[in-house]
Amino acid sequence: MSKTLIPLFLLALGLFPGASAAQELVLEKGEFDASAWHELVGRFAGETGVDYNAWKDHGTEDLDAFLAAAADFDVFSIMGKEPKGAFFLNLYNAWAVRQILEHYPVESVRDIDGFFDSNGTRFGDKEVTLEGIEGLLGKYMSTMPSILLCTAPGTKGRAPLPSLAYSAGTLAPAGAAVAAASATAGGIRFDNDASVLHMPAYLEKNIAVLESHRNGLAGFLAQFITLSEVMALTSGDYTIIYHQADGALNMAAPAADEEN
Repeated sequence: MSKTLIPLFLLALGLFPGASAAQELVLEKGEFDASAWHELVGRFAGETGVDYNAWKDHGTEDLDAFLAAAADFDVFSIMGKEPKGAFFLNLYNAWAVRQILEHYPVESVRDIDGFFDSNGTRFGDKEVTLEGIEGLLGKYMSTMPSILLCTAPGTKGRAPLPSLAYSAGTLAPAGAAVAAASATAGGIRFDNDASVLHMPAYLEKNIAVLESHRNGLAGFLAQFITLSEVMALTSGDYTIIYHQADGALNMAAPAADEEN
């Protein structure tokens, strides 16, 4: 692994010292500038989760400004898939956080009506929901389907919200780290004895994208399960069971009691 990829891998999980706005966001020419989002997640997201309480008090207006800037950006004028993927991931994560802040304090996103499929944020002259953004990721990132595991709606059992914004340059290394963590949290595994593949429910509607991987679904899963399990999958004789996450917020742990 190159020296430049090591800090990006750790940054994606919020484990690298100084994972904040001090870490420069390098952009390609013409790429959407997500510096505002980069600064926000650097302040409020970390290894233990998201500090929604502090974010609601001190970062809501900045988040609204970021969403407004993203809404007016013509992402389809960009040729490369990486800047598109970075844009849609940042938009997804930002809109998820904004909905949570609107209703906070809540314990679960399931307490927010229409969180995934009805509530929309402005995108050009239309509105787009979280499910709609997932559809755009699947369309434009079919050659990198693991990106679908990087959508972070702020819940346990899904991807951790990284303490950096995605960009074209960080999409592959940071995305790989977050996807691996998401696969573990979401319980992606293959039960060889029962010939059952366990998958998180949010991937079901994108199963065709995952199966379009150049080596099929088994090839996509090779980065998350063992080689023997991959070989068993290639037989095609298995059942998929999708598991719904509980939706509980992935909140930062409270500060330790100074008196203890």
